[in-house]
Amino acid sequence: MEWADTSGAFYRAEMLALLLWLVGFQQLFAQVPSPETLEQKRPGDISDLNPPILKFRQSSETGAVEPVQRAPAPDMFTLYTAQSYYHTDNLFLTAPNPQSANAWVGALGISFVPYSTYRWTPRFSVEEALVRFDRVSRVDYSAQMFAFDNRLGLTDNNLLSWDFNVSARRLEGDRSGLGEFYKRVESVNNLNWFLPLDHTGQWLLHASPGVAWRSAHPAFEDRFDAGAVVSVLWLPNQALAFQPFFEGGYGYYPNDSATLAGRRDVHLRGGVNFLWRISNNASVGASAYWAGNYSSAEGADYQILPCLMLNGRFGF
Repeated sequence: MEWADTSGAFYRAEMLALLLWLVGFQQLFAQVPSPETLEQKRPGDISDLNPPILKFRQSSETGAVEPVQRAPAPDMFTLYTAQSYYHTDNLFLTAPNPQSANAWVGALGISFVPYSTYRWTPRFSVEEALVRFDRVSRVDYSAQMFAFDNRLGLTDNNLLSWDFNVSARRLEGDRSGLGEFYKRVESVNNLNWFLPLDHTGQWLLHASPGVAWRSAHPAFEDRFDAGAVVSVLWLPNQALAFQPFFEGGYGYYPNDSATLAGRRDVHLRGGVNFLWRISNNASVGASAYWAGNYSSAEGADYQILPCLMLNGRFGF
C-alpha cells in the first residue's frame, strides 16, 4: 500500500483502529438469550490496526537510505462508554404472541494494554452495563464483563490481521426474584483485511470473516457462530470517517430448550458507522442499523429496527 504522505498515513492508521473499535460497539445488540441484549462483542472490543508509515533513515553501516516502518502506538489505558436505543419485535423469542419492546443500554468500561509491538497488541478490558426496557421492566438487568483481546498483524503493512478474543460475562436481574439468570464464556477468532481502493488511502474495502464458540449457563444457550462483515470505508480527512457495512452469519445451537428445539439461525445486519476523531486521545462515534434473525425454531425470529448508538472513548 502506498500512502500519499506520511503524516496523513499516520492519521489514517489511527482512524482505521478507531473504526474497528466502533465495529465492536455496534455488534452488541441482539437478544440471545431472552431478554439478553448484549451479544458477541462488547464496547470494550477496542482494536488497534496499525498500517505502517514509511519514513527513511540512513544506515550507519553502509550510508544507504533505508525505509523504516512506523505505526501509531495504542493507548495504555482507554475509558469508553456507549449509550444505545433499539426496538425489537420479539424480545422473549415466543410465538404466536411475540412481545415487542424498546430498550436502552448504557455501558462503561476501561481497557489496558500492558505491552505492544508493531505487529502484536494484547488488551484486557472490564465493563459494567445496564439494560432497561420500557414495557417489561421486570426483566431489567445489569451485566459485568471481563475480556482479553489479542491482535496480531499477519503482513508487513498490518492490513491483514488475526484477532483472538476470550470473554466472560454474567447477567443479573435488577428486579426482585430474577437474580443471576445467565453467564457465559466465549472465544472469538476472526480476520480483518483492508484493501486500499485509491492511492490516497481515503477509500478502503474491509472484510472480516470469523468463527465463535460460546459455553453458557443455561446450557441451551451454547452456540457456534460463523459469519462475515463487509464494509467500505471513506476517510475524507484526518478527523472524519464513514463506514456503511453489511453482515451475514449462521448460528448453531447444540442443545434444545423447553420451547426451542433444533435451533439453527441465520442473522443479517446492515447499517452505517460514523466516527469523529476529536484529538489524539479522544473520539466519538455513532451507528445506525437494522438486524434480522431468521430461525428454524418456531418463535426465534426477530427484527431490531432501529438500533441507534452513540459512543465515546478517551485514551492515555
